[in-house]
Amino acid sequence: MKARRKGTAMRRDEARAAYTKFPLGEIVLTVAAHEWLRPEEIEGALARHAQGDWADLHREDWPLSDMALVTGDPVVSVHTTADGIRFWVITEGDRQTTTVMLAERYEEACAGRPRRAA
Repeated sequence: MKARRKGTAMRRDEARAAYTKFPLGEIVLTVAAHEWLRPEEIEGALARHAQGDWADLHREDWPLSDMALVTGDPVVSVHTTADGIRFWVITEGDRQTTTVMLAERYEEACAGRPRRAA
């Protein structure tokens, strides 16, 4: 019998991982994100985030997420669903955890916190 040669085609998630700029670690969804966002919207946002595409983050804030890749600070991107729901993807500085949450929850959590100087 002739030995079968293993194929060289990558699985979809392996191919996606080959083009990431940083590890996402464990993926965590808030309850609201789990209830309101479709899995394909979350997957698409995570893929863009890992590739350094900060999506709907204000353009003047893109350099902050770019720099966070070097400094070890949290990496942030903002996404909007087809239904107009805004949500945030945040990877912690240690790259152990990435959280997906609705934008309004993030903004509530940050209300009153002073913004860190650059």
